[in-house]
Amino acid sequence: MIRLFRRLLYLILPLTLFFSFNKLNAQTWSSVGDGAYGGYVYSLCPFDSVLYAGGTFIGPGNHIAQWDGNTWKALGSGINGDVYAMSVYKDSLYAGGYFSNAGGYSAANIAGWSGKQWFPLQQGMKNSVYAIDTFHNSLCVENNYLGGIGLWTGKKWSPGIGAPFSLYSVNAMTVFKGNLYVAASGNLKRGSVFMSGTVVGYLYEYIASTKKWKQIAVFPDNYNITNAECLAIYNNNLYIGGTFDSANHKPANNIAVCDGDSIIDAVGIGTSGPVNALTVYRGALYIGGLFDSAGGKPANNIACWNDTNWSALGSGVNNEVFALAPFKGDLYVGGGFTSPGNYVAKYNSTIIPDVTYGYNVQITPNPNYGTFMVTSESINANSKIEIYNVMGQNVYEFGLNGHSTEIAINGCAQGVYFYRVLGPANEKIATGKFIVL
Repeated sequence: MIRLFRRLLYLILPLTLFFSFNKLNAQTWSSVGDGAYGGYVYSLCPFDSVLYAGGTFIGPGNHIAQWDGNTWKALGSGINGDVYAMSVYKDSLYAGGYFSNAGGYSAANIAGWSGKQWFPLQQGMKNSVYAIDTFHNSLCVENNYLGGIGLWTGKKWSPGIGAPFSLYSVNAMTVFKGNLYVAASGNLKRGSVFMSGTVVGYLYEYIASTKKWKQIAVFPDNYNITNAECLAIYNNNLYIGGTFDSANHKPANNIAVCDGDSIIDAVGIGTSGPVNALTVYRGALYIGGLFDSAGGKPANNIACWNDTNWSALGSGVNNEVFALAPFKGDLYVGGGFTSPGNYVAKYNSTIIPDVTYGYNVQITPNPNYGTFMVTSESINANSKIEIYNVMGQNVYEFGLNGHSTEIAINGCAQGVYFYRVLGPANEKIATGKFIVL
């Protein structure tokens, strides 16, 4: 009877896993309905149980649309120009870009959506809007009429907080440790003089307690044509992405990290091309842009950083990424790509608990394609990892070099694998499982 049960189990279990992993594999990258058409997606913003997408596209809505997880829907008659940025403030969605009309109302480069109709923000903006955020219970926007960062209270513009810098554009804003941080581009400053014919990236901090601006970093490169494009807070540090090869004259390839007062380090060896978008999803930092490697590893325009190592997201996307946003358990990606979706796609990392016993050991990414990192402060040199298939057979064994080791299982079959990490004296450190797609 026991032998019969085992035979039945061996027959049923592989079939169950087969269907489970086909489903997981399909969920790794997938399209979002029919996607967008006629232009790119430059901004993504979750709000009120739906995801908003803005850009240069003309369908499914005019430059802006919403996705409820199943279908796309237009926002009235939409916007008559490009949408580059969105944010939520006081139960309304705000969109900024380069346009003159929203929903039939005259609206200069910025407009609000109540959930039912569009409304203008007084005279609007003179120039294109690339960044919107909230600060001190107000909506923050670069306001040319006010000579710096304007503050919208919901009914009118307040005097704002000025800006003592010469800029071409404000590209991103975020609040970090109680202060407002601005990523921008402008002329390179030498001494007290801004040099014409140069464009470099800057990071500025507005200190709320003193109401003064402070330059945190400049991002030049050999050609003095650079940009600080995006910001994200991850593990109590501020990350800056853009197009640069140094931060405060220290090497940093297109991404750097800041503790709030100064650039403290490059992020590994960075990426091979521009970084346009940053977001945090399921405990890791995700990076989108136009590059073919991250941390020296192949990665097509999107990658993941877990504060220790870089990893790719499968085959990635086939062109530039401009926007990232978590929504309903998935990571949504917008840009100029046409695969795996038309200008918008979603990625699901399908979290499987790494550890079922012992110390915190991270297997990243999980699921993976047979190459992954084993990371833990509890792992020392001369440790090892034993890998077992679902039949309990020890199929692989690798030595671990220390706190972080890359493992490559060549030619392994798709499925669930179980692991056991052992220390130098064969003491058990952790057990867990991972998926190979």
